[in-house]
Amino acid sequence: MKRIILPPCLFALTVVSAYAQGGWVTDSKTECKVWDPAPDPSQSITWSGKCENGIANGEGVVTWYGKNNEILTTLKGVLQEGRCQGECLMNIGNGANAFRYTGEMEDNERDGFGVFIWPIMEPLL
Repeated sequence: MKRIILPPCLFALTVVSAYAQGGWVTDSKTECKVWDPAPDPSQSITWSGKCENGIANGEGVVTWYGKNNEILTTLKGVLQEGRCQGECLMNIGNGANAFRYTGEMEDNERDGFGVFIWPIMEPLL
């Protein structure tokens, strides 16, 4: 019998995606809303694309920021009704420790073919 071992971060993303209650988050400058599968009140966002009826629509970039205004995640793609649909690029983290997902998404969730690229990490001793 073969065992599949998921990297901890992939397992955590899967668990969060499966059990989180989603909600709308609002760009404070544009007042445009984006759907977030796991909203955190300590985070903020910006949206660079069009806003129709107060909701992000069209091609653009959503950036999530942490408490100290550090970039947590960027999501580039086409949003429909505030959710990424189709081919998207997601960078999670910032700098040398960031990892990337390029692939298909539906309603801001990975769906279909996609590729994760993890940063090179040193082994723990």
